[in-house]
Amino acid sequence: TNYRANVIANINNCLSFRMSMEQNWQVPQDTLSLLLGPLGELKSHGFDTLLQNLHEDLKPFLSRA
Repeated sequence: TNYRANVIANINNCLSFRMSMEQNWQVPQDTLSLLLGPLGELKSHGFDTLLQNLHEDLKPFLSRA
């Protein structure tokens, strides 16, 4: 469960960091895209992991008798 909390925290912090970079960093758009790419990947993989865990947790309730 600590892992899940860390994944959620990382996802939540990605948005704040992304907004800060977009608003305050004076870099060319292509450089900004390169810097923000890993944040998007982290967010995507985090969501995938959380959804996979949720599916596993719900499986016993969704199985047909």
